[in-house]
Amino acid sequence: RAEDDLTHMLVEILKANKKLTESIKSGAPNSVVEREWDLLQYWVAVFYRNAMAGLPVAMQRGTRRPLKTPFQRLEGKEGRFRKNLVGKRVDFSSRTVISPDPMIDIDEVGVPVEIAMTLTIPEYVNENNIEWLKELVLRGPDQYPGANYVRKGGGMPISLKVVKARGLLEEIAESLQPGDVVERHLMDGDYVIFNRQPSLHRLSIMGHRVKVLPGSTFRLHPGTCLPYNADFDGDEMNLHAPQLMEARIEAKHLMSVTKNMLSPRTGGSIVGARQDLITALYLLTKKGSVFNREDASRLLATVGITELPEPAIQSPVELWTGKQLISTLLPPDLEYETTAKLCKEKELCRDPESPIDGYVLIIDGKILSGVLDESTVGTLVRGKQTIIDILIRDYGEEKAAEFLNKLLRLAAKSILLYGVTVTLNELILPKEARRELEDLFKKAAEEVDRKVAEFERTRGAKRYMTKEELLRATLEEQMLEFDIVRSLDALRTKATDVIAKYVKPESHAMIMAKTGARGSIANLAQVMGLVGQQTVKSRVGFVLTSGRPKKGFRERALSYFKRGDLRLEARGFVKSGYMQGLNPAEFVFHAMTSRESLVDKGRRTEDSGYFYRRVANSLKDIYVEYDRTVRDSQGRIIQFAFGGDGMDPVKLFKGEPVNLKKVVRDLVSPKKSGGLSKKKIQELVKAAELPEYLADLLHEARATQEEVEAVIEEVKRRLEEAKVEVLTPIGIISAQSIAEPTTQMVLRTFHAPGVLAMDVTHGVERFKELVFYVSTSTPTMTIYLKPEYAKDKAKAEAAAKKLREVKIKDLLKEYRIDNLAFSVELTLDGERMADSGVDLDELVNFLKKAVKGIKGTVEVRDNDKLSISMIEAAKRERPYLTLRQWTQRVLEKRIRGIEGISRVWVEATDEGELVIKTRGSNLKEVIKLDFVDPSRTITNDCREIFEVLGVEAARACILNELTRILNEQGLEVDQRYVSLVADAMTYTGKPTPLSLQASGVPSGFFSEMKTPLSKMAYEWVYHVVLNTARKGEDNPIMGPLDALIMGQTPPVGTGRVEIRWDWSKTERMLREEVT
Repeated sequence: RAEDDLTHMLVEILKANKKLTESIKSGAPNSVVEREWDLLQYWVAVFYRNAMAGLPVAMQRGTRRPLKTPFQRLEGKEGRFRKNLVGKRVDFSSRTVISPDPMIDIDEVGVPVEIAMTLTIPEYVNENNIEWLKELVLRGPDQYPGANYVRKGGGMPISLKVVKARGLLEEIAESLQPGDVVERHLMDGDYVIFNRQPSLHRLSIMGHRVKVLPGSTFRLHPGTCLPYNADFDGDEMNLHAPQLMEARIEAKHLMSVTKNMLSPRTGGSIVGARQDLITALYLLTKKGSVFNREDASRLLATVGITELPEPAIQSPVELWTGKQLISTLLPPDLEYETTAKLCKEKELCRDPESPIDGYVLIIDGKILSGVLDESTVGTLVRGKQTIIDILIRDYGEEKAAEFLNKLLRLAAKSILLYGVTVTLNELILPKEARRELEDLFKKAAEEVDRKVAEFERTRGAKRYMTKEELLRATLEEQMLEFDIVRSLDALRTKATDVIAKYVKPESHAMIMAKTGARGSIANLAQVMGLVGQQTVKSRVGFVLTSGRPKKGFRERALSYFKRGDLRLEARGFVKSGYMQGLNPAEFVFHAMTSRESLVDKGRRTEDSGYFYRRVANSLKDIYVEYDRTVRDSQGRIIQFAFGGDGMDPVKLFKGEPVNLKKVVRDLVSPKKSGGLSKKKIQELVKAAELPEYLADLLHEARATQEEVEAVIEEVKRRLEEAKVEVLTPIGIISAQSIAEPTTQMVLRTFHAPGVLAMDVTHGVERFKELVFYVSTSTPTMTIYLKPEYAKDKAKAEAAAKKLREVKIKDLLKEYRIDNLAFSVELTLDGERMADSGVDLDELVNFLKKAVKGIKGTVEVRDNDKLSISMIEAAKRERPYLTLRQWTQRVLEKRIRGIEGISRVWVEATDEGELVIKTRGSNLKEVIKLDFVDPSRTITNDCREIFEVLGVEAARACILNELTRILNEQGLEVDQRYVSLVADAMTYTGKPTPLSLQASGVPSGFFSEMKTPLSKMAYEWVYHVVLNTARKGEDNPIMGPLDALIMGQTPPVGTGRVEIRWDWSKTERMLREEVT
């Protein structure tokens, strides 16, 4: 029957109990009673958790479906916590496909009429809006704009659909009175919440103004795509209509696109021109771009400007430049300079006379030189400020949004004049270019053949016996592969240069590449020239590495080639470009790489998703308190000031939070003479702890004492404003800023030269092992040396030899166990002994000590042979096994060097200083050595640093490692966010992984820092419930997750602020106002 699963189990418990009672009463044999007793025990056990280790799963009779028990109802993605308590389904939401509309504002969303008529906003009837609401009610639910429901006195809703069917709309409209609620259709200007999943950071859900439009899709401005990571290839988005006035106000003032134009992760603008709009702006502002009166008027009319500036060219025809048209949108006192994206050679863009117009100069709101491209109006531009950043900082978000709306509308209109497209003719290379590419290919093939022949010649004489030697041979082969791939990558770079030489600079494909609108010249080279070497992953030892395809058939990658074919084409080099078309073999090699990147993408998404969940759950209750300390929900101080200085990365504008020039210009009136002395100004500026540059500006402006004090006061006020706001949930923002870019990270693949020597785990994998386990699978050290060693290569190499761990097995060519004589024959490798600096006498003495405990003897047979007698093994219970164990023990003994350091090599730093790099780590022993500089020597094993140098050093290690991984992947994340993760992980006084338990035993950050409900909402409900019940723990509802589960407002941000009204005082004030 359709009973609940628990009912089925209770029935089974009653049956088992009844059977047991009857067996006891009837005096059944003990074996039967015990069997019945075990069955009752089994049903009671699985009643709570039907997944107990070692017990069969209880199933429903007939259907054989596993029964769901209380614990299974709570845990997992589909469990009660994650599906129904932490996340819930909501009303007043809609979802459809998105499409672009560059003519709406960046903070608007185009809503289809059908959706606008379904979603409603509650309007409270008052004296001011009663007539308007009566009109809406009379229109009813089927006519836009109308209303769907009326709630008399705020009570139960009355459906206007039913009312209309009965012909009573007029009666309901006339009966409206203050205090009633009309649920009206969504209308232009209403604030709604727009969201795209996956919601990786807070900008994945923002407030937009409604613009009701015909059609069936949501319309989104292309400039607002990046924060959502949206494109228009079928993406769907969600729109929510907030019902409370407070929610709508928060959507407008906190969540609106105009309030979130800067990325919390980098502090740079994330809303701006992209793709075609960048191309349009470049075409508008390049030299020679002029418009007649009709075109100029039409373009400016698009953005509501009705007066043309003075024409740049007066005769024979009045013409306006594109720079002039865009200047009409800028504030009249804006000053800005930078270099454009198309400027690859900096010396070409040093002044306004730049031949490629790459020096952008704006003075008094006029564009005097330079073109607009990605560097000036793009999104997430690295290392420099865009015009949008400057406008937000100096003029406010509203002004910046207004400028961006007009600029992008102008760009969208102007692109209709140009018609940006790519013709096939532009992509065909001339014959001389093709010849140049052929010559490059021939030279590259000859170089690779030479390298392979040289490698075969040096390797031919060697024999590989042991596993270590085979691995070493594989590594050597892999290093050759690296060398080959590197030279073929260089070939691709040279081919790119050849193609750049022959492509017409005015072709639209080239314009897109050089302005940063889309793609790059390297992409163009692959289309027109050659696709280049294809690489696939392979495993060498424990390292995943990238190289040319070689697996497939015996001595060849594909059956298409002859055995032993060494040509580049036989090992994955794609000589053709996409324009020419690939031949069948090239197509297969290309498909190998494509499939690998597809699989990689899938794995990366899964990995980074779990990584995000783990970091976010760890930090989500961390916020900034009123005293500006960073605390968790229990009040524990994680940082005394966020990131060390308490500044908000969003308000720092790439290190320039205040435009000093503008402040001085605004507050100091121009004078020809007079003003305070330079010395006095410098004293005042120094006392205020402000930069000296401000004193120079004030002196140049001839500022008086009052003006200097006013400027200092204003600068200090703005710096104070740049601090992170109190009650900011900074923990979740930090988690998002770090976890969001991990989706872009590559897995453990290497392209850099010499990395096999380093053998270091990279990317997502390294991130995971550091944050989840505070460990490293590939420990390495960078050992700095004392000055006399750091400058002398011979001394540095001699020092490095002393570090490398040398075991007995490392000095042997081979060893043989004699089972009859119970002895071991060792064949020594003279070359290795000389390299390690170990002589025969030292080795013999060491071995004698090593076998003394087992009464063994050592005998020298020849100069390169030793015999170790282990006759004592014959007396043991399992003699041959003992002989092998003792042999292995002796071979693993360390004779020289430092334990754990398996490889060493000397490298020069960028400053020319020699350092020793190692594979393996032993900080404690290394810093004792007299040639080592202990103050700078580091390891990537943070646990080891903690054991040797303490918790502060371990925190610095975690911070440096996380920063290194992000920088290595080319991801820009503000250091303050990374420091919060490092501080949280070391809060307990030791490096604590962000985990809940290890092997079923509670341990890690969650176990020590979180409440039971928070732990259960994360994972391992079963273990948490049992451990909590055993200890009888309390669960104060203080964190956001606990509050959410209990249906309360999460106590962070606006949810932590409470206003209490003094009603008697309010009443008195209102009465006074009336009288």
